[in-house]
Amino acid sequence: MYIDKASRLRVLSHVFAKGAIAIPADITLKKHPQIDAPNLYVKMLCRSLCSKKLATRVFAWQTAYITLTDAGVEYLRNYLHLAADIMPDTFKKPAKALPEAASFSQQAQRTEGAGAFGGARRGRGAAGAASYRGSRDGTFNTERPPRGDRPAGDRPPRGDRPAGDRPPRGDRPPRAAAGAQ
Repeated sequence: MYIDKASRLRVLSHVFAKGAIAIPADITLKKHPQIDAPNLYVKMLCRSLCSKKLATRVFAWQTAYITLTDAGVEYLRNYLHLAADIMPDTFKKPAKALPEAASFSQQAQRTEGAGAFGGARRGRGAAGAASYRGSRDGTFNTERPPRGDRPAGDRPPRGDRPAGDRPPRGDRPPRAAAGAQ
């Protein structure tokens, strides 16, 4: 497919700058959402990169996700006449170094009572699992009525049935076949 040089340079320079691109599957789009070029041009150029093993393609939710390989970075650097020290965004290291990994207990102490985003956890707070079924303010109601129609003391313990209630599994008569009477 013929693609004019201006559109080709626009698409390839964007792919090199970012290191990856998402392409909607709709080829009838007049313009790609991120680049000032028809979506079909972007799709065809990225298909060409993938067929030359210069990029990898993952397709999900009607969108193709294209990521440059190391060979693709070298190819586009030569094609676009860029310096050797210029790298795509996906290949650059983050500017701020991450702190060293703390032990699990140190992380738990740091986030005690805090949610995933630093806010207070709703419902639990410092009580932890004790207030699992508590109200929204974190208090736990121990004065709940027993479940069922009997008081709590009348219930037999689980698994402790009277002997005549049900015969052991091996002594049961076989079931009748379905539909046969």
